[in-house]
Amino acid sequence: MDSRSKGVTQRANPAPKTRGIGAPDLSHDVDAFIEQLTRKYAKRLSNRPQAFKKRVLRLIAFQLPPRPRPAGRPQQARISLAASLYQQQCEEVRQEMKPHQVNWLPIAQQCIPGFRRIKDGPRRRTAIQTLRNSVYARLKRIKLEKKPHGSSHTRIPRAY
Repeated sequence: MDSRSKGVTQRANPAPKTRGIGAPDLSHDVDAFIEQLTRKYAKRLSNRPQAFKKRVLRLIAFQLPPRPRPAGRPQQARISLAASLYQQQCEEVRQEMKPHQVNWLPIAQQCIPGFRRIKDGPRRRTAIQTLRNSVYARLKRIKLEKKPHGSSHTRIPRAY
């Protein structure tokens, strides 16, 4: 005979199982989390359930390892140092503590490895110009990231 025919009902969600010694089943914690979310955010869930679900999943994915890595190439410490030194010199120029121009030679001496050993003039100029371009690009990128999304500035797509 079947156990259902005797009036015995089976539970939809059995008691939490354990994995190993004393470790609770993950599904029990997830069920409790979902129940808490549905109680606390019932209005948002009824208005836009799919958007709410995407938002919750995105937040969970961001909080649990492996975390998403930032896009792009990792920043170089020497460019960061050069950018901060450049900004310091610009501030000194604005406050008229120094002459009216930024001097790239001390920045290059601190930020380009082996710069003092480069004796050839064109190679030194090229090294300084590369450093300047990197610093300008970094500062421009930081400036664009700080702009609000609704600004009138439109970004020009890069040609690859």
